[in-house]
Amino acid sequence: MVQITIQDNMGVTKEVLDAEDGTNLMRFFVENGVDGIDGDCSGCMSCATCLVLVAEEHRDLLPPASEEEAATIAALTEHTVAEGYRLSCQIDAPKGLASLTLTVTEDEDVF
Repeated sequence: MVQITIQDNMGVTKEVLDAEDGTNLMRFFVENGVDGIDGDCSGCMSCATCLVLVAEEHRDLLPPASEEEAATIAALTEHTVAEGYRLSCQIDAPKGLASLTLTVTEDEDVF
């Protein structure tokens, strides 16, 4: 089980959820009604409506982004993977990780 802390863009905790190891985060967020995560493309990496910012202390604990994910983020947002931004549709709740902190911004400019 991974405890996921979801913050707004001011760093204020909005909610804390427990996800089973291996759960796809975008699907989990949509199923749990997390504001700011729409997942319009159902995980096909064509919309970036599931964009999250991974807390700096957790970035190295996740598998690296694929080239396709990095390209999608760069093309559809003003952010980069190097800054810690990821598509939650490409992240599964990591096995063995006790907690994960993500920032979800509801006002992201995506196409």
